[in-house]
Amino acid sequence: MKSRALLVFLIVVCSLAKGLSQAPKFDNTSAQKIDALVKPLDSKKLFSGVILIAQDSKVVYQKSFGFANWEHQIPNTTNTKFGIGSLTKVLTGIVVEQLIKEKKLNLDDLIEKYIVGFPKSKKERAPTIKHLYNHRAGIAHRVTTPQEETRFLSTTDIVNKIKAQGLLFKPGSRRLYSSAGYTVLARIIEIIEQKPFAKVLQERVFKPAKMTNASDTPQRPLLPNRASGYFLGTHLNQLSVVNAPLKDLSFLVGAGSVFATAEDLFHLLEALKQSSLNTPIWKNTQKRNPQQWQGWTGRTNGYEAYMDVLPAKGYSLIILTNLRSVATWQVRKQIRLLLNQQAMTQVLLPPPVKSSSIDHEKIIGQYKNNRGAIIRINNQNGKLFRQESEFYPIDNQTYYIPISGTKMKFRFNKKGKADAIIQIRSNGEVVLPRVN
Repeated sequence: MKSRALLVFLIVVCSLAKGLSQAPKFDNTSAQKIDALVKPLDSKKLFSGVILIAQDSKVVYQKSFGFANWEHQIPNTTNTKFGIGSLTKVLTGIVVEQLIKEKKLNLDDLIEKYIVGFPKSKKERAPTIKHLYNHRAGIAHRVTTPQEETRFLSTTDIVNKIKAQGLLFKPGSRRLYSSAGYTVLARIIEIIEQKPFAKVLQERVFKPAKMTNASDTPQRPLLPNRASGYFLGTHLNQLSVVNAPLKDLSFLVGAGSVFATAEDLFHLLEALKQSSLNTPIWKNTQKRNPQQWQGWTGRTNGYEAYMDVLPAKGYSLIILTNLRSVATWQVRKQIRLLLNQQAMTQVLLPPPVKSSSIDHEKIIGQYKNNRGAIIRINNQNGKLFRQESEFYPIDNQTYYIPISGTKMKFRFNKKGKADAIIQIRSNGEVVLPRVN
């Protein structure tokens, strides 16, 4: 989820509570259209998860597709628990706002008030709670290596890594999306409440919102009905469902560590509409058109989560998946069109794997996007990855990322080494220069 949307999120869901919509009601025809959209993608092994639709606070559609465990062919059910990724940040934000209302926390508090020795910028500007909340503290998105992410890490461990690495820029000078920054928020919440963040969530969010299946659970403990995470990748030069890498999501506490069912998120929306979470609504934020969808996204290690509302028609849409696939965001797009009485469009399927003569060693390296984030291209057992996303050739020059549908090429210098990624978009190309 892109974090600043939390404030708008709270306003939007509360606007749903002002009265029942006068929109056309969800009917069997709508359900049949969704089935016709998703079932073929399910059979092609492109979609795996649960879709829940509610209108005027009543669930009108809830179905499961695909497998919670693909190797053992255990089907997903409506009780399956999925990683909700950065939707966890919504929950952290709710707790922050509760603590502000209770005068236990202030947005202008310096982080070092709670964490002694927290780094400052080179110009000695110290970051605040507000900087953390708005992703403007100068903290990297991730401060851990892939190897470190396979074992349990406490919030204190993450804080110590940030102390060792320092800040990337002067706090408040710009925005850089940071999951590690939200783990710092979780640590501050632990210090204020004198209990683990998981217990704080249970007491302040899950229990009052009736999110009976939700939990902040590390990877090692058994969690009944937890789906395994998968990516759409390749095997033997064919498109295939592949296992997500082994990770313990404890390194994302406060940022992406929660598991929940679709009904849990439905109950979260209902609790916010009814103001039962004691969360104040921030005033003077930008207004949004109630005729348009407002949505929040979470993604992590094989899981993808969407939580959307359409106030004018009283709709809530929740999609949880355990297969990162180009089909997932398209399913969301098509259902949003349908529920808003707009024409559905064609779902674009991933192209087949082709061959390429490009030397992998010439393109492996680090590149930078327009937000200043580092993009790593690496080779794992003969397969190419952009960050954690596998990509493959669809012709001699063009590559495709099957979890997103992104197409890209590489630009080469006179020595034959790639000096930029050329990302291909419908409205043009974006150049990501090499930095090493």
